Amino acid sequence: MNEEIRTYHYRRKVEETALLFELSSILSETSDLHSILQPVLDKTAERLGLIRAAVFIHNRESGEIAMDAGYGFSESEKNRGTYRRGEGVTGTVVK
Repeated sequence: MNEEIRTYHYRRKVEETALLFELSSILSETSDLHSILQPVLDKTAERLGLIRAAVFIHNRESGEIAMDAGYGFSESEKNRGTYRRGEGVTGTVVK
């Protein structure tokens, strides 16, 4: 059993290192945050086996919190992903 646990942890570390390498490759392509968020989120979600994931950006001037990248969401769900401070779970977290 101990050997199985060590093997699992070793494989996990290899997968994490491979993910970090892939992400660093994406991040080195550009410094434009909005163009890299979706590819970074996609790779991370796929590697971790996520069903849904999102990155929200808080515009401090307008107070709007909008989904900038989404994984496992339809386009209409992504477009509806806008909140105000204190609204819903996302808005409450920002507040």
